[in-house]
Amino acid sequence: ELGAPAIVSAFLPTDSAVFSYSISALRMYSSSFLVLGFNVIFAAFFTAVERPVFAFSISFGRSLVLLVASLLILSSLFGDKGIWFSTLCSELLCLCLTAFCAWRYFRSHRHENPLPAAERTRFRHICWTTRFLCLNPTVRPRAMPWLLIWRIFRLRARRATAAPSRREGARPPL
Repeated sequence: ELGAPAIVSAFLPTDSAVFSYSISALRMYSSSFLVLGFNVIFAAFFTAVERPVFAFSISFGRSLVLLVASLLILSSLFGDKGIWFSTLCSELLCLCLTAFCAWRYFRSHRHENPLPAAERTRFRHICWTTRFLCLNPTVRPRAMPWLLIWRIFRLRARRATAAPSRREGARPPL
């Protein structure tokens, strides 16, 4: 009774023969929304970290390949209930694919450290001052929020335009 009768009654009269079937169909179909969010978020994540193969396989799998396969299999096994549960089945299969892609991505980036030691301390300071909870200093810059990227860029630009030190061959002041 999570609002399915109210939603269906907006489109069908309550005394109709299709009303009770529509309520049960809506409940079966809407159960897939619990899993859908994880797949969409991870597809967007893999797009953001420039992993197009992972993002494409998740998006294409959940929208076409897994959905058609689960529709064909479940409708032949369970009839009309299989049609409504096919979205849940395809989202669960896509969640397994998403978990595999996430495992491969995070396993390959576990020991990666793109920042030198001096930059890591500055990065921690930047994280603290912007009120972000960045406990892992090895986060890639392209996966950071835009504000952190802007601050690191500004820090590097200031360092690049600063006068060279004596060790770099600068002349001492007269």
